[in-house]
Amino acid sequence: MKKLVVNLETCGRTGMCTFRYHRLFEEDEGGFPVFKVESVDDLSSEEIAEILQCCPTGSISVKDEKEA
Repeated sequence: MKKLVVNLETCGRTGMCTFRYHRLFEEDEGGFPVFKVESVDDLSSEEIAEILQCCPTGSISVKDEKEA
């Protein structure tokens, strides 16, 4: 299962991810992105690459978790 991960230490809280991909992200009270979906397995590799590139601080990454 592929999941998106946000590094909250480097996140600039610009809102680009929530603006461009509002079906996947929402903002918490502090302006940090929160995921609306459990996994991004249904997205193509091109879509995932676009999501990663939208972050001006490069704080979004993909984690591949092996299901047990």
